[in-house]
Amino acid sequence: MQIQDWNNLGQMAAEASSTLLGLLFVAVSLNRDRIMKYPSLRARAIETLLLFMLPLLASILLAIPGQSMQLVGGEFLLLAALRGVALVFTGRARKKPGRQTRLNRLFGYTSPALITLLLVVICGLTLIAGRVSGLYWLVAAIILALVGGVANAWIFLVADPDVEARQMHPNS
Repeated sequence: MQIQDWNNLGQMAAEASSTLLGLLFVAVSLNRDRIMKYPSLRARAIETLLLFMLPLLASILLAIPGQSMQLVGGEFLLLAALRGVALVFTGRARKKPGRQTRLNRLFGYTSPALITLLLVVICGLTLIAGRVSGLYWLVAAIILALVGGVANAWIFLVADPDVEARQMHPNS
């Protein structure tokens, strides 16, 4: 098995990711005033954007011809590092569970953005070690990024930001 054998996965992931990115931009533009009013919604929108970008960027890296397995692994580690930096700068404050939905509480405890980052790191390290089977970790990261991004988008589009604001500032 070679990296070129994974081109179909890359193509499918890129198509799904770019479609969801387009829908995200439409949803954000239609809800722009509401999203800009609440920092928690802005942060969740950015986190969703980062989730949907992962499959697209990973697909681009897979599509570059003539690369060694180790080079692709290094590129995935670089992608993970850049993604980690982006998560630090756009990280949202964790809120105490209160009157939140179960899905919102779950995402407060286990961020798909963090888990996908770890999966990409494992993929990169495995490829550097010379094992193309490391790309199975990328499959898991892509699936989690797409599913987590959709769930995250659902939360920020239907969440009651006033409830979240009261939880962050209970005395106001």
